[in-house]
Formats: sequence, structure tokens, C-alpha cells
Amino acid sequence: MNALHYFQALCQVQYIPIDDILRCGRYLQDKTSIEDYSYSADGLITFLNETNWEQWQAKGASAVDRIFFEQLIIDTRAALSNLNEDSSKLIDEEADFATISQKMFALIESELGSLGLNVPDAKIEFVDDFPGVYAGRDYMALTIDEGDRQEHGLTPGVYIKKSKYIPIFGRTIFLHEFIHVILGKAHPFELARGLEEGICELIGFIYLGCKALPISAVRNSFIYLRLRDQQLSMWSTYRDYTRQARALYDLYGLNGVAEIIRRGRPEIKRIEQELLSHTSPSLDLVAGEFDPVLTDNLRWLLDIYTPEMTVSPEGYRLAQLVERGITTKELHTISKLNDIEFQRGIKDLEGHVRIATLREDRSVVAFCDNYQSVNPYSIRYRVPSG
Repeated sequence: MNALHYFQALCQVQYIPIDDILRCGRYLQDKTSIEDYSYSADGLITFLNETNWEQWQAKGASAVDRIFFEQLIIDTRAALSNLNEDSSKLIDEEADFATISQKMFALIESELGSLGLNVPDAKIEFVDDFPGVYAGRDYMALTIDEGDRQEHGLTPGVYIKKSKYIPIFGRTIFLHEFIHVILGKAHPFELARGLEEGICELIGFIYLGCKALPISAVRNSFIYLRLRDQQLSMWSTYRDYTRQARALYDLYGLNGVAEIIRRGRPEIKRIEQELLSHTSPSLDLVAGEFDPVLTDNLRWLLDIYTPEMTVSPEGYRLAQLVERGITTKELHTISKLNDIEFQRGIKDLEGHVRIATLREDRSVVAFCDNYQSVNPYSIRYRVPSG
């Protein structure tokens, strides 16, 4: 692994308000030489110290990219300066794939066993390529279940491609995928999709994730993976599936959701259809075990966080500077944006997020909601396209 992976891990433990960590990773690979630096805080710091705007331009970056470059450097340095000893150890451990696999499987056996779930004989394994008929697939994670054992002779488990692994973030994916392995044991040739994905998110990603990682890292991972403004609609459906599963958790707690998993995919699909028919599911479940950490995270991620509060890098810079009564001439001057960049940023603040409103003659900021710029979770900036 290299400094790009360290940067991605850093974002999980010290939130950086970019909208899309995956898109940012591809962007940095394309525009910089970050992969030439080591997987360490020193490696990332050296990259920041040795990288300048002229080098980005040589890699094809345009004027549109400059504001993003400047803000990302500021935020990355701030995140590094706030990194504590525990977070540093967690990031360093991500380079040890064998330790991660052992810890994740031990956690799965212990926590899911306490919920009364039968954990199948399966593996969590980092691989150079996926086994058998799945070789060459361009995924980070692949779930192989009982059906694959019967049809292709493959050992069930969650397989992670080393070259695609995103540190810390990847652990939550392990845990999500392992719930699929459990469901695939009894019904390997059925796929419940929708609500099944939501249950995997709720039990695997969030509940088990908070047992394996700092709570803030799980929240940040869920934001970067499921709550991006720029993401494909496919990923937004996972957020919606999580809401379905959350409706069941609110009624029946962990005990009820675990019993649904035990009953398997046919029951999950029946319940999903009743939910979507605006019918209260007919379930003979005993409610119990409402985990306060899980409850709080579901509430914050699904009810409070606002994925659409994103602006251009120019808009983000202005959001840090704008205040009621400031003239647009003054704001333009202190922002150090050119005319086109300034107008693009003002358009973002007036239109999409409604943080500022100009007077009719557009000479003065008449209204400003600049408290939004105080909390990094309230507003984020987009990764430039291209």
C-alpha cells in the first residue's frame, strides 16, 4: 500500500469534508504521484511537502482543479495534525492483512454467536485475484457462499482483492458481506437483494462495524460509501434498504432482526413485499435488545445527515468567508478567486444550498447562514469531474 491508501484511511478517522472519497482516490491517482510515496504519516506528509500546483498542471490539472487542490492540502494537513496515537495505530495495522482477517473473523464469531446466529465454516481472505470462475473480476470484495461450493468447488467466505482494498473502510465491507455468507448457507440459490442488503448494512456494516472500529470511523465510512451527493443511484439504494431494515429494528430490536436472518431469504423477501405494500408485516417475533450505539448511529446517519449539502470547491471557500453585510467586492478580494470562480461559488451558495442571498443589485450579502461552515459534517465540497 502507499500514501493514497494512508490518505483514505486518514479520512475515515479524521473526517475530511470532501463529498466522495472514492472519486477523490481516482482523481489523485490521475493528477498526482501520490502512489510513489509510502504508506505512513511521513509518506503522506512528504507527498504534501513535495507536491505543488505546477506538478498538478503537468499531470493535466486545469484552473478548475486549483481551488480543490488548495483546500484538500489544507484539510489533509489539519487531519494529520489531529491524528491521535490510537488512530495512528489503527491506520498502521491496516497494512497487516493477516491480522485484519483474524480479528474480523473472531469478532464475527463472538458477536453473531451472541445473537444466536450460526456462523458457517468460512474464511475472510485477502487475495491477489479471486478464485475459480471469478478470477479477473474488478471488485474489492467478493462473497462466495454455499452455492459456489456446490457448483464450483469454492470455499465459502469473503475474499478481498489486495489491490482494491481501501483501509478501514474495507473492514465494514467484510462485515456486511459476511451476513450474505450466513444467508447463503441455507438458501444459496435465492437472492433477496433489497431488504437483505439493508440487513447486511444494519447488522454487518454499522452494528458489527462499531464493535470493530471507532464509532466515528464507521460513520465516516458510511457517509463516504452510501451518502455521497455525487454517487451512482445504485449506492443510494443501499441507504434506502438500510432504512427498511431500520424500520424492523425499531419494532423488534436486534433479537428480531437476528431471527429474520435465521429464517432466511424467503422470509426476508416476504417481509420486504409487505413493507413495500404499506402493510404492517405479520411477524411472530419477540422484540428485544435495542443497542444504544446502533440506535444513535441509525438516527444520525439516516435522519440527520444531509448528503445534498455539497458545493463546488469555490463555493466551499466562500462559505468559510461570507457574512451578512459584506460587499461582494470585499468577498471577491479576500477569496482570491478570479471572476469566473467567484461567480461560480456565489451561484452555489445562493442556489443549491441557500447559504447566502445577495441584495437585488448584487453588491452586498443581504442574508447569510454561515454557521453551516462551522461543522465539517454540515457542508462538503465536490471532487472536480474529469
